[in-house]
Amino acid sequence: MSISTKQLLTCIIAAGVIAEVAFTGSIKHISQTISDVRAQKRVIWAPTLLINGYNFFCIIDMIVTELTFTLNKNDCDFGQRWANVIAHCSYLTFDSFILYKTYAISGFNSKVLLGIITVLLHRLVWTLLDLINSGGLWDVVGNQCLYNQYPLSGIGYNSSDVVCDVFSLTVSFLYTYKNISDSQSWLERILLFESVIRSAIICSVNFYGIYVSTFVTDGFTIQFFYMIQNYAYSKVINSELFWSQLRKSSNSRASTVKNVVKDSIARASAAIASSTETRRRTMERLRKSSFREDKFVSDESKPRAINRIADENHRKQSIHSQSRSLGPQ
Repeated sequence: MSISTKQLLTCIIAAGVIAEVAFTGSIKHISQTISDVRAQKRVIWAPTLLINGYNFFCIIDMIVTELTFTLNKNDCDFGQRWANVIAHCSYLTFDSFILYKTYAISGFNSKVLLGIITVLLHRLVWTLLDLINSGGLWDVVGNQCLYNQYPLSGIGYNSSDVVCDVFSLTVSFLYTYKNISDSQSWLERILLFESVIRSAIICSVNFYGIYVSTFVTDGFTIQFFYMIQNYAYSKVINSELFWSQLRKSSNSRASTVKNVVKDSIARASAAIASSTETRRRTMERLRKSSFREDKFVSDESKPRAINRIADENHRKQSIHSQSRSLGPQ
């Protein structure tokens, strides 16, 4: 079914909105990268290149898609096939970005990398099948060049996008959930929340894409679905700057909490050490004071003891003298 003038205008406006999202996202990410380089901060180039690569392909895709409506009968199939190549380049770049983030969350685990390679190969197979079988279709009624989606490959590559996102969500969940119980695990909470939100959006769009590829033949509905899909992908991938800022703030908060705990422990240790030293000094003073008192008492009792001994000796001598005087004459 041909696309009316109003429907065509709707698609053009939608394409303009999507291109604006992609262009603005690229400007923000490039500006942030330049700022980080000037500040000599660490820049992770892989996600930066993938984000800007997606935005580039997305903008070109929106321009080329609208230009396909101006193609004549002879150029229709060729033009639509090239538009499809550019569209798949943007989708593959998006999937690569999601899978790279998953690889990073896993701590660059080799088993996760094997799964990522498998998922990407699965996506590439469906991409090649779609590029071979989908193309342009000339509408003799409306004299328009329309995109003819091969149903099987449409179901396949949308399903492979779902597989990609479910794989990413599963890995993110497994590697972050074990730290969620930690009261300071803000980073893991943000990563998991981000993965859930992304999966809810992408899976919803791709399940709708499977439905469109299976049951819908209307040209405008098919075309508008691709606009929805591109808009969702563009918003998700360009929200990375927001999530990145949120993760940095969570790290700062965790560092602040750790510093507060360390300071509290240091103060408590210092207080305990000070209390122990004070107690030691007090006991030392008491011991010395007790020693002086004992010595003073001992010194005072010496003359008394001597006097008692002298008196005892004098008494014994008196008794001895008396006994001698009373003895035989």
